[in-house]
Amino acid sequence: DGGRAITALAAEARPLLPADDPRLRVLTWMGEGLYELVASSWQSLAGGPPLTVADIDALAVAARRQPLRAAGLLHHLLTRATAPEATPLRTRAHALLTTWCGDFADALGLRAIPPRDQVGHQAATALAAAEAALEETGGG
Repeated sequence: DGGRAITALAAEARPLLPADDPRLRVLTWMGEGLYELVASSWQSLAGGPPLTVADIDALAVAARRQPLRAAGLLHHLLTRATAPEATPLRTRAHALLTTWCGDFADALGLRAIPPRDQVGHQAATALAAAEAALEETGGG
């Protein structure tokens, strides 16, 4: 479980981290219940209508992204730590980042999308949203 792994590593690293860095507050907040809050909110979906593939994929992205963000924050904080004991912890955080990024890419079948196609999709989405808004207000 990514949340537990990064929370345990953060707890081990906490005495070495720069106390004045606001990212430490974010990391602490993530470890003090964010994962449980997200998990409990997902459990409420169990009694509703069946989830679509898009719903399940969105949950998978969110579940992977939170520990990945925490690992990135911890890695960054450990790069600022000056104690020699920070080096092996930074190495472990880096290993988590590398592994989780690879797992994320593999699980979701990530692939490069040419910028031209990205822009085309975004433009079409913006136009569709504008048309829908105009229709709703009677302006279209």
